[in-house]
Amino acid sequence: EIITFAARMLKPGGMMVYSTCTFSPEEDEGTISYLLEQFPEFHVVNAIPGNAMQQKLGLSYEGFAFGKPEWADGKDELKNCIRLWPHKLNGEGHFIALLRKDGDPYRENPSDTIPGRSAVGKDISGKSAMFKNATGKNTMSRNAAAGKKTLLSEEACSFIKKLDPNRISKGEIVVREPYVYLVPKGLPNLHGLRILRQGLLIGEMKKLRFEPSQALASAMNGKEYGKIISLKRDDPNVIRYLKCESVEFEEQYEDGWYLICVEGYPLGWGKITKNQFKNKYLPGWRWV
Repeated sequence: EIITFAARMLKPGGMMVYSTCTFSPEEDEGTISYLLEQFPEFHVVNAIPGNAMQQKLGLSYEGFAFGKPEWADGKDELKNCIRLWPHKLNGEGHFIALLRKDGDPYRENPSDTIPGRSAVGKDISGKSAMFKNATGKNTMSRNAAAGKKTLLSEEACSFIKKLDPNRISKGEIVVREPYVYLVPKGLPNLHGLRILRQGLLIGEMKKLRFEPSQALASAMNGKEYGKIISLKRDDPNVIRYLKCESVEFEEQYEDGWYLICVEGYPLGWGKITKNQFKNKYLPGWRWV
C-alpha cells in the first residue's frame, strides 16, 4: 500500500526510489512488477551508466547486479533494478529500483488549484473583482456580490501595484484570509495538508488596513518596490530603526508604506502618515 500511495502522490515526470534490505523476489521484483501493472505510466530507469561513462566519471559499480525479470513476471525492464550484494561490497546489501512517472512536470494542470482563492482584483487588472475558488471556477466572492469589500482589500491591491511586476508575474496572488501570498505558478492541490506558508507572505489584511510582511521585505532588493527610504550605513537612524525606536527624517515623504534600505539592502517596513513615521520593523528581530 505504501508504494501505491507514493505513486499517486508523485507529480508527472517525477522520480522515486523503491529500496529494501531484503533479497526476497516477492518484495523486490515482485513489488515493482505489481506497481508497473497497476500504474502503467511508471517505468524502471536504468540508474547504472555504461562502462565507458563509468570510466569517464571515475566511478565503480563493482558488487552491483541487475534485477532478475524471471523471478517475477518476466517484464524486461525489471533488469533495470539493482541489487547490492553484501559479499561483494561493504554493507548489508540492498535492492533498489529507480522509477519515473510519465508526463511533463512543468505542464500546468488547470484542475490542480491551491486552497484559498487566487485574487484578480479590479484594482490590479481593471476588471470586475473575480476569484478562482478551489474548484477552479471563476466566481464572485460573497462580499463582492453583496457590494461590500472584496476578498483582496483595496489597500492590499494598492500596495501590490507598487511591487516589481517582474516578481509578481512569476507567481500568483492567493488570499487565505487574512493573509496574502505570492505562490509559484502551477502549484498542485494542497488540500488536506497543514501548511505553515504556502509561498512568499506578502502581508496581512487587518480590518481596514494592510500590513506588508517582514518576509517580503527580506526577499526584495531596493529596486523592487515603488517607495524607498535609503539610509547610509553610518546613519544613526539605522540603529534606531533596528531597535524599533522612533525615527525622524529631515526629508518630507508622502503618506504610505516605505521599504527601509541601507545602501540598497532592505531592513524592513515603515509607514508614514501625516509626516509621522511609524517603525514597523519586526519586533522579534529587535536589536537589544
